[in-house]
Amino acid sequence: MKEDNEAITGVRGTVAAAIGDAVSGPARETLIDAAVYTQYGLMSEGSGDVQRAIRLATGGVTERAGKKVMLPYGIDEATFAQRVQQVNAQTFASQAPDGQVYIAGKPMPVDQFAAQVPNAALITGGNGRYYVQAAGGVATNKAGRPIVLEVR
Repeated sequence: MKEDNEAITGVRGTVAAAIGDAVSGPARETLIDAAVYTQYGLMSEGSGDVQRAIRLATGGVTERAGKKVMLPYGIDEATFAQRVQQVNAQTFASQAPDGQVYIAGKPMPVDQFAAQVPNAALITGGNGRYYVQAAGGVATNKAGRPIVLEVR
């Protein structure tokens, strides 16, 4: 089997396009490498499903509000969407002790914020951890720490 790492047409290009901007920096390259090597392993066994290789290596990729995000390992797209839909004020209460979430420095009641999360763009922050994108940045608490949505 000949390795095909052409930037646009090869396995690496296909994997990179599928992952897109779901992760950035060195973590993105690490995940791409893992999926490429997984794909080569699958190909050596007679299959060649790039999407399966991506799921095996990274957990998978989905899109929310026009932005790609990584799925947590072992959670499919439907389950992920269901768990994000179930978000409520209690989900964020411990991160927002004053009962407010801050969007571009402006306070918003945590229950109002939680109601908007299912339609918000998410930024992958680690396996099963996401930052909620809002007003060109991420939602924070009063101390300026990002509000984290955990999906397990």
